Amino acid sequence: MGTTVSGFPHLFLLLGPNLLGGSTSAITVLEAQLTCLIAALAHLDQGGHCALDVRSAAQAAHNTAVQDALATTVYNAGACTSYYFTSTGRNTFAWPWSTGRLVRRLGRFDADAYTSDAPARPLPLPSQTRPQPGDRTGAANAEQS
Repeated sequence: MGTTVSGFPHLFLLLGPNLLGGSTSAITVLEAQLTCLIAALAHLDQGGHCALDVRSAAQAAHNTAVQDALATTVYNAGACTSYYFTSTGRNTFAWPWSTGRLVRRLGRFDADAYTSDAPARPLPLPSQTRPQPGDRTGAANAEQS
C-alpha cells in the first residue's frame, strides 16, 4: 500500500509510491497512513513481537493490481511522459482508484499481510528516570562519555 517495503522491517514510508493522484490531498493520505501505522505498532505491542515486515507476496500482489488498474487511466493513456513515470515506464506516483477506497484500505492494518516474530525474551524498556545534575550513577556517566 505504498507504506511498507518487504525486506525492510519497521520501515514506514509516508506519501510512498502510488498513493497520490490529481485530486487527492496529501493530508488525507498521511492521516490514513498514520492510522495504519498506529494499528501496526499496537499489533506489535499486543503480540509482544519484535519484528514486522510486509510479506513479499502481498506487496507483489498489490503492485500488480495497481499497475493493471493504472493501464486504462488518464495517467497512463496516450503514451505521455511525466514525472509520474520511472525511466522504465512504470507509474510510481498515481493511485488508480477513488480517494475513498484509498482511505479505507490505508486506514486499517492487515496483520495477515505481514510477518511478525515474537522475541525469545521480553525486550527491556528504557529507564523512565532521568539523571539529575551531579548524579554519578551509571546512566549519568554513560551520557557524559
